[in-house]
Parts: sequence; C-alpha cells; structure tokens
Amino acid sequence: MPPDSNNTDQASWAGLGWSLVAGGQISRTVQGKNDEDVFLNEDNDYTVDFFSCDDEHYKYLLATGSTDRQSDIYSYSFPGGSGNFLMRQNGMSPLIYPHRPIRIYHAGDTYEIIDENGIIYRYGKNSNNEIARDYNNYQATGGGSGGYISAWHLMEIIDPNTDDYIRLEYQSIGTMTVQDIDHNLTIIDACSTTNPGALPCPQEYISDITVGSPYTTISQMALKTIYFKNGRIDFNAETLRSDDIHGNAYALDRIELYEKSGVNYEKLRIFEMQNKSYFTLKEDPTNVRLKLDGLKVYDGKGTFINDYRFNYHTDYFSWDLPYNSLKRDLFGFYNGNPEDSNNLTLIPRQEVQFILPNIQTPNYV
Repeated sequence: MPPDSNNTDQASWAGLGWSLVAGGQISRTVQGKNDEDVFLNEDNDYTVDFFSCDDEHYKYLLATGSTDRQSDIYSYSFPGGSGNFLMRQNGMSPLIYPHRPIRIYHAGDTYEIIDENGIIYRYGKNSNNEIARDYNNYQATGGGSGGYISAWHLMEIIDPNTDDYIRLEYQSIGTMTVQDIDHNLTIIDACSTTNPGALPCPQEYISDITVGSPYTTISQMALKTIYFKNGRIDFNAETLRSDDIHGNAYALDRIELYEKSGVNYEKLRIFEMQNKSYFTLKEDPTNVRLKLDGLKVYDGKGTFINDYRFNYHTDYFSWDLPYNSLKRDLFGFYNGNPEDSNNLTLIPRQEVQFILPNIQTPNYV
C-alpha cells in the first residue's frame, strides 16, 4: 500500500495513492464559513479592539462562528501553472500567492483565469452553461450541518489569438463519504467579564469529554471527454466500487484516445485500468480502499500491446478498523498502540494549568 496512507485517506477513482492529473481545477479549504455565505457579503470591521468590551456583540458573533473575518484558501491549477489565492471584499481582485502576472475573475459560482500569455481558462461553467463542480455536504460535531462548493473544474481553454480551443466535459462518479471520530475537552482558564448578563462565565470549568462523528459526503465530478483540434480522449467509469461506505462511487475503467478525421473519430489506443481489487484489513477481508494493480494497453482495434503491473509493499492494512480508529498518532497515522487508558480518546495526555475566577493558585488537570 502507499506508505503515507492514514485512516482517513480515501482512494481516488484510479486507486489509493494514485491521481489522474489532466486539465485543472480551483479547489478550496473553508476557513470558518464558506465565503459566499458570509465573507464576500460583508465588510469586516478590522478595527475592533479585542481588549475592550465596547463591541461585545460583534465579538460574540465571532466566538460563536456566526460571522467570518477571513477568506477561504483557494488553490488553482491549469496546464503549466498552479498556485493559491485569497478572495477580498468589496469587489477587490483576489490576492494571488506566490505572485504571478495572471488575472483571476469571479462571478457567481464561476471563475476565469487569464495567464501571462492571454490564454483563458474557465472553471465551473462553460460557454454553454454546462456545470462541473464538486459539492461537500457535512455533518459536524455538535449537530451543525451544511454544504458548499469545494471545487470548480476546468472546462475550457481558449487562445484568443488563434483557433486553438480545448473543451473538457465531466461526468458524475457518485458520492464519496468521509467519516471520522473526534474527542473534545474544554477548560475555562481565568474567565472574567465586565458584563455577566451578555457574556457570562460558564458554571463548569472542566467539561466532560464529548465524542463526535463528523462526516462529509462529496458529490464527485470527473473527466468524461477532452476535445481538442486533432482528436479527443474519453474517460470511462462504469464499475461501482465496494470500498465506499454507501457503495455508490465509480472507478475509472479505461481511457481511450481518438484521432479526428474530418467529422469522424478513429480510435488509436485503449488504456485499461486493472483496479478491480482492494486493500483489505489484516484480520478482516473487508474491501477497505480501491487498489490499482496495473495497466493494459491495446491499439484501436483491441490488439494487446503491453501490460504494466504494480507491486506494493503489502496488500493489506494493519489498522484495527477501516474508519474511526483510536490507535493513531498526532498526525493521523496508525500506531498500533493497545487500547489502554492512554488510548481511549484522541486527546493526548498532558498537564494543563488553569486558574479559577478570583483564585490565583493554579490548578492542574
């Protein structure tokens, strides 16, 4: 298996540890709330004095997550380029880092990038109003839930100075559910307030450990066809995978390359994915993660050309559970520790000093 796999990693439609890199996308990591819900619709007040209680309500909204002072973190990629950017309020241009002389335009649920050569890249929606976006629906610890767009796929590449044009079509490959477990413990340290009615100190200073089961359901889009001047490439996904919790995600079966001749297409190559097997648990034959065993190549007539085989260090995980294992280190990797008193929660054992109100003597827990 790939050596850097942890208990929450999911396999791509090709197989665990493998990714199909073609075209590009804009993806994001949500910070607080997704930008279109709050950040891009407000004008944040960055002059609030956090050492004053003059704006208790604003600080209460921040503390409870009802407002959002920061942009999500976006990553972009296109052939020959990649980087990151942050959105800004009041219609200002995104902040691109590392710096690159490109322009990023955002309109509704669509993005457009123009590179230093004037090439136009359209994400999320094309000129025909066809859509290709990934959606995340989540259930957080504590009962919160929601959904947001997590990725905008590259759909068009246009060179305005020539007739070069590349169109990318996408297909749904089902939904993938990612689940985990978390443990939370709250300690209130030296709480004080000038307005107990609006911002009271809690009665309990050490909470019980709460156990959460957050999960995210990702509606996945993947390449279906890439059209270019001299041909096209098809991506076929027809086999249901058995490593998804709900069993409705598809694996990549084959890639077919065509050459254009007039208005017709002639098949030149077939690349058949050998990914019908799975990594399992050592003590349980359950299919845990999709596994790519090899790749077979045929010509356009179906005549066999070559066979590539992939060997892994092992074909099974030593994990005790396919999900929600408590036997993991601080980085999420399985460590095999026995479930003794040190391993009943994911909270690392440590001594924490805290001070109760009006009592200067430190307490420890």
